[in-house]
Amino acid sequence: MRAIDIWKEERDKAEDFKVLKALKGEFVSGYGDTRYTLKMWYPKATKPFSNYYYRSAQQRDDALETAIKNCSYHKEFIEKRRQQRKEKPDEDTLRNRIIKDRLSSIFGRENVSVTQGKGTASGWCHIDINAKSPECNQGHEFACYDCSEWSCGTRQNQIQKLKRKVEEAIKDLHFYTYYDDMNYQHRELIINIGFRKLSSTPIVTQSKKVDDILNQILN
Repeated sequence: MRAIDIWKEERDKAEDFKVLKALKGEFVSGYGDTRYTLKMWYPKATKPFSNYYYRSAQQRDDALETAIKNCSYHKEFIEKRRQQRKEKPDEDTLRNRIIKDRLSSIFGRENVSVTQGKGTASGWCHIDINAKSPECNQGHEFACYDCSEWSCGTRQNQIQKLKRKVEEAIKDLHFYTYYDDMNYQHRELIINIGFRKLSSTPIVTQSKKVDDILNQILN
């Protein structure tokens, strides 16, 4: 289902402050007094992160000024931290770069994503692999990409096979570990295997089949 952007018209009218976009307005309440509205968006956001009304124009302007200062500080902090990581990357960043290089030689660079967790999950390493879809033994035209049966043997066997290949390639690298309830040690590592469609050829093939059926019915 196609998403409807209900904020587009107002967002286009908003004033651009580089770190955020803001749209001011006002209306008369049911009590007869004027309320001053303020909507604010982050630069690439579609929905406003702030949508309030204020009792005075000064109160609204103060809120906008505070938001601009906070967003400017946050942008400077992110850029400074990014620069520091480039100049002196930490151990996790160096390890993730090695993982990226090793797996790129196997699956292709555009098919490998290596990210580090954030917050309380900052120790976790996430590896996402976009692999070639296997031939489905269920006879599906688009192989296991469109297979609704997660118990499909072809799909599961391929996932386990690729996970073992990934683990073998990075077995000598250091990861944070944790212990489960049975006191078994595990690495803080998540490997996700996804399948992509090979090309647009199957879609053309399917359309051709539909056209042939329609021609048979009409003729």
